Amino acid sequence: MIQPKINRQVNQKSQSLKVNNTDPNAGINQKIAEELKLKQATIRDAHEERIRRQQSRMDQIARINSGRTGGALRHSQTRENNMYFIIILSIISGITALSYNLPKFCPNATWYENSTIFPNGSTNDYKAFGLFINTNNTIYINSQSDGKVIMWLRGAVTPTNTIFSYLVNAFSIFITETGIIYADQGNDHQVMKAVINSSNETVVMNTTAACTGLFIDTNNVLYCSMYSSNRVIANSLNNISSTVNTVAGNGYQDSNSMTLSGPHGIFVDDNFRLYVADCNNNRIQRFDSGSLNGTTIVKNGTSTTVSLDQPTGIVLDADGNLFIADRGGNRIVRFEYNGTLLCIIGCTVNTILKYPETMSFDSNGNIYVTGRENKGIQKFALATNSCNTPSITTILQSSTVPTNIQTTITNQSYHSTEIMQSSLFVTTIHVTAPTLLFIAPTCSNQTYTGIHCNISATPCDLSNLCQNNATCQNINTTYRCNCLLGFNGTECQFDQRPCQPNRCWNNGTCNKLTNETFNCTCASNWAGIYCERMINYCENVSCENEGVCRPLLGDYRCECLDENYSGRHCEISSESILVHKIVSKLFAVIAILAIAVVIACVIIMDILKYCFNIDPVRNYKSKSVQKKKRQRPVIIRHIYKNARSIV
Repeated sequence: MIQPKINRQVNQKSQSLKVNNTDPNAGINQKIAEELKLKQATIRDAHEERIRRQQSRMDQIARINSGRTGGALRHSQTRENNMYFIIILSIISGITALSYNLPKFCPNATWYENSTIFPNGSTNDYKAFGLFINTNNTIYINSQSDGKVIMWLRGAVTPTNTIFSYLVNAFSIFITETGIIYADQGNDHQVMKAVINSSNETVVMNTTAACTGLFIDTNNVLYCSMYSSNRVIANSLNNISSTVNTVAGNGYQDSNSMTLSGPHGIFVDDNFRLYVADCNNNRIQRFDSGSLNGTTIVKNGTSTTVSLDQPTGIVLDADGNLFIADRGGNRIVRFEYNGTLLCIIGCTVNTILKYPETMSFDSNGNIYVTGRENKGIQKFALATNSCNTPSITTILQSSTVPTNIQTTITNQSYHSTEIMQSSLFVTTIHVTAPTLLFIAPTCSNQTYTGIHCNISATPCDLSNLCQNNATCQNINTTYRCNCLLGFNGTECQFDQRPCQPNRCWNNGTCNKLTNETFNCTCASNWAGIYCERMINYCENVSCENEGVCRPLLGDYRCECLDENYSGRHCEISSESILVHKIVSKLFAVIAILAIAVVIACVIIMDILKYCFNIDPVRNYKSKSVQKKKRQRPVIIRHIYKNARSIV
């Protein structure tokens, strides 16, 4: 009874041994393949989750901006093969909705220590504090020496445009994706708004101090950090209110979680978390949306080799890593989301930077820095950005060792082969695998890019740079726009034609006379150089009875001020007015006749007296004189004194 049971166990284990002994490396290879597939699946799921978050953010931004949509992501059946394409579309979708650059860097990215002065070694003393670079690599600074915002289009050497009439002690600027420019008006404690090629400047926020930092989030909320007030305030640009909200700090200078000391640069991420460079406290504070209780992200002691000394500028990259302009330390440091604080520029020689104030990325990951002592803008080019990092894969393996054992059971013996022991061992394999990030390869032909170097990288092919139907011409790494007649500018953006669209108003027709002159043929009822003036038909019209003439389009109307008048010119009177007029005229006639009679009598009497010596009132006068000469009758009353009484 025992032997069959043992034989069954032996047969089963022998079959297992045969399977394992067919290829000793098969199990190991299978394990490695499974581990690699698991790792790839984990990475792929992480990227898919990133893509979903990115698309969710784009949907939110699209709703805010009334229908502006990002790129659509489409997954094919071969999702692994199209992963790069999906990541590229996701990144492009995120960037097109923002006005600032969020580059993607690898952990080992580096920048050249030697900077170049923009533009092209300029020695102009702009004294720029505020700096902004949009996704088209258009550079903006607020020059305190000129009191203006200066703009350079991509590839331009000389300033393309200047904005604002005069800004006094301006510290910060921000440009939206639609090209609206917001700038700090330092001395007036205001935030100004302007549009390129427009003279209109409006106040969008009144503050209690100069804004050392400006930022606009994806909900179109404007943030202002006030260095001297130790607060960060915000106001929605969708519904501008005279009352601003405090989103960080309480106005008191302290170092606890509710206070700030000299806040400088600010940044708001896509989760509406506010990052503040708390300058005098030598730290970076983060405030979650709706919370005034800040969390210290970076402070002295975070790293044993790098410490903050008056941080002023702060920006984020695509992964949420912080890049900080450390003014007191004359350097740029990077704080990664895993808690690592690294110095990337100005680490060995602190004279490379001189009191850096603000920093910004261009679309290529290059860093631009403005400083208090710099005459221009320092540019630090991206040196390396490779993400090939070795990874360690640990595989748990098992092996079986056959053993021959002689077993004797109650006068019965048999010889069998079975697995009597097993052992476990760990094998560590070093595998160099690229992280699934899109890093454009270096193509032999610099005019092409892409994974297969089959996409043209010339400026004219990458973007529609030239405006107004101009022809774009590639010139090495730059370009030139061949403008149509009547247009000029680096990108043919300025329309100098005499007959521009809407040159003549109110449906007037513009007639080109020369390359510089024109005249407008106005529609009926309109006049003026630009047909801007409606013809006034009241010029030769008089309304009666104090009526007021109102010009109309092609006509006029007399408005009668009294209800007793009517008619085209208020010339018709009511019956009551007619009666009043007749009575008034009768009284006037009678009064005039009476006055005339009196005057005639006086004249006749004077003629009779002085011409004919006839005085009609002579007798009356003589009687009057005689009457005056007569004595007045006197009545005497006798009064008896001491008269005896009659008894």
